Amino acid sequence: MKATADTNAGPVICLFDALDECEPSTRKSLIKYISSFHRALNTASSNLKFIVTSRLFYELETEFDVDDLPSIHLEGNEMSESIGKEVDLVISHEISRISDARRPLLDGKTKAGLIQYLQDQNNRTYLWVYLMLHEILKSLESTERKLIRLLSTIPLSVDEAYEKILNRATNPIQARRVLCLILAAERPLTLKEMNIALEILDMKERGDKCTSEDDLELDNEESFRKKIENLCGLFVSIVDQKIYLIHQTAKEFLTNTTATLALGVLRVGSIHLR
Repeated sequence: MKATADTNAGPVICLFDALDECEPSTRKSLIKYISSFHRALNTASSNLKFIVTSRLFYELETEFDVDDLPSIHLEGNEMSESIGKEVDLVISHEISRISDARRPLLDGKTKAGLIQYLQDQNNRTYLWVYLMLHEILKSLESTERKLIRLLSTIPLSVDEAYEKILNRATNPIQARRVLCLILAAERPLTLKEMNIALEILDMKERGDKCTSEDDLELDNEESFRKKIENLCGLFVSIVDQKIYLIHQTAKEFLTNTTATLALGVLRVGSIHLR
């Protein structure tokens, strides 16, 4: 705030994306601050502006204690056709890029078939396309017949894609532990914290005692990063040494009945870390 109040400071815009995915208590504090800031603009000018995006939830509307807060409501049904065209452009571009990177290159007929198949699916979203492109990218198939067979196995929804990733886990027990720890933690775990947590669980399973960190046999950081990526596939994203679920929909999927059956029983409590 002090920096933006400087007379030499230019315009500053802070973007908060997906406010609905914030933890409720901290979200309320943030909304309270933004509301107070907006009300204060009636008596003072500022170079600072906030842009907030969110899915439309009634409780979020009521939490903003400002009558004249500028807002733009994008109706999903009205925008679906426009968004669909944008998604189609992404599909065409990315399939062409993936095709051109292959050796040997995919022929035009096979490439066009992949594009057409993906564009024909209903309710396609950017996240779904991302998951599907990853499936195609890592495939070693190169003939038309085998790639067409791959197309027929591609999930038709994000939930189906998540389920496929989950069922393909190389070590289901360890994958379950990692995902449960991510869900239970009050904040994103670092690679080191996850490394320690998994080693303690393994030692407990073996009946070994752990009295200090010296008792732990930890993987080096790069090896552990690869292990997590291999265990959980596209479910997780590692940014600045911290482990996140790829998207809010991944959390919603993991806590529903289908994922519970696939993972085994998810006993999610709460992990407090200092």
